[in-house]
Amino acid sequence: MTTRQKTGTPALMGNVETCSTAAVGRMKIVVDYDECEANAVCVGILPEVFEVDDDDNLHLHEEYPADDKLDKVREAVDSCPKRALALKEVPVDGGAA
Repeated sequence: MTTRQKTGTPALMGNVETCSTAAVGRMKIVVDYDECEANAVCVGILPEVFEVDDDDNLHLHEEYPADDKLDKVREAVDSCPKRALALKEVPVDGGAA
């Protein structure tokens, strides 16, 4: 038996969590309302999440979009002509990343 077999692999010693049990962040849509001109490009991409009202104010229906919408949210963020949208990972407890 080698020394490695006796002591175990260092990476596997201590607390080991699987991806299903480890604390992970979630994605949050952040809007810079000073930059947003309500061009509604994001609304055209994902109206379930973004809305521009009659007074040209952007509203989010989901600040923390579901995983199955993240690709479209990224597309909306990347398509914003004023770069007023961002997608940030925040800890599960909702604090700052």
